[in-house]
Amino acid sequence: MTKKTIIAAAAITVMLITANVTACEKMWELSIKANVLNAENRLIIGMSPGAGNGIDGRYDVPALLAGDIRAYIELEGRKYWKDIREPCNIMCRKIWDIFVESGALGEIIEFIWNPSDIPDGISSVILIDTVTGEITDMKTEHRKAYENTGKRRFIIDALTL
Repeated sequence: MTKKTIIAAAAITVMLITANVTACEKMWELSIKANVLNAENRLIIGMSPGAGNGIDGRYDVPALLAGDIRAYIELEGRKYWKDIREPCNIMCRKIWDIFVESGALGEIIEFIWNPSDIPDGISSVILIDTVTGEITDMKTEHRKAYENTGKRRFIIDALTL
């Protein structure tokens, strides 16, 4: 093999590895547990190549709501437990509308997640309580708790670079 061929092969290998790492960084899921008393729902948000920004049966899971806690992601007027969106090639923002309903008034409802599940390529993920205006940085915090006063809406806002 000539020196030029070896250098070209090495450059192609580096490009393929870099492209593969970039594609992997665009795939992520964040599992969020919503619980009250002994009841729990799990919501999943994230991004994956092949997913759409609207409803797609391959990546989104409709919610079956019953019990002491009914947490769901609202998408196009429908309720889901899992909503995976298409990734961005450049900076963009993805927003999820989260709702929690429970008849356990006065009890503490808690969201729990693992911040390490959010990749470095996502510059910020915040949870906004639309009742209080409180903002929780989901990359540094691992939980949000509040007293249940009825149906409540939260917004998850993810900014990618």
